[in-house]
Amino acid sequence: MIASTQRNSLDIKNLIEMKFPFVLFDCHYPELNTDYVIADNKGGVIHAVNHLVEQGSKKIGFVTLHSEIEVLK
Repeated sequence: MIASTQRNSLDIKNLIEMKFPFVLFDCHYPELNTDYVIADNKGGVIHAVNHLVEQGSKKIGFVTLHSEIEVLK
C-alpha cells in the first residue's frame, strides 16, 4: 500500500512498468491505470451537512484549503 503525495508520478509509473503489485491509499493518479482506495470526501460533506440540517442547525460553515492533491478536490 502506498500513501502518495501525488508528487511522485514517475515512481508510480516505474512500479507499473516493473509490474510491482501495489494499491494507492487515499490518493490516485487519474492519468495512470492503478488500483486505489479513496474516501468519498464530497459525499461525506453532503451527509454531514444533511445531518446538521436535520438536527436543526441553521448556520453551517466549512473551512478548507486549496490543494493540487487530487483526493482533496
